[in-house]
Amino acid sequence: MDLLVIDTSTERSQVIFAQNPSSFETIQLPIGLAGSQGLFAAIASFAKRPQAVAVTVGPGSYTGIRVGMSAAKGISSGGDLPLVGLCALSGFISSEEECFLSLIDARGGGAYIMTQQRKGNKIISITSAMRCPLEELPMHLHGVKKVVGPQLARFDLLRCETCYADPAYLVQRAYRKLQEGVQDSLVANYLDG
Repeated sequence: MDLLVIDTSTERSQVIFAQNPSSFETIQLPIGLAGSQGLFAAIASFAKRPQAVAVTVGPGSYTGIRVGMSAAKGISSGGDLPLVGLCALSGFISSEEECFLSLIDARGGGAYIMTQQRKGNKIISITSAMRCPLEELPMHLHGVKKVVGPQLARFDLLRCETCYADPAYLVQRAYRKLQEGVQDSLVANYLDG
């Protein structure tokens, strides 16, 4: 099943077209607030039409999420295609097999976090994404080997790895949700500020 994945939740947006969970092409959009301006040109550049659509629903940029979700909903409803939402935090993954915490700045004195335990490509455990006040963040770092996510410099944390959503994981997660028969209503998760 050909799958279109739209990820516009951070300043580094991307569009992914997959033929299957291990074969895909990624187009990185220009970095910054205007990155989503090239979204439809990137989507149109793929030679085939998708049979399903996935989109990151946040947490992330208000404008980015709205643009990505609007595009995904339009493509999905226009072609009567299955549509699934993906948590942006689940795409920030550690390059090593370990327990790690995905983090994105929630602004307003907080962070959105998700803890994941992986072995190879297999998820052993994952917590639900949650908003955490900065003063409570140390409690969630117990047992965590690394913190991953975009723009982590402001958090003054040890063992950080700045990264953006991994296209391979987003594709795999979307196919998994489609195989499970998940159909999402897409509820956006915006940053506070």
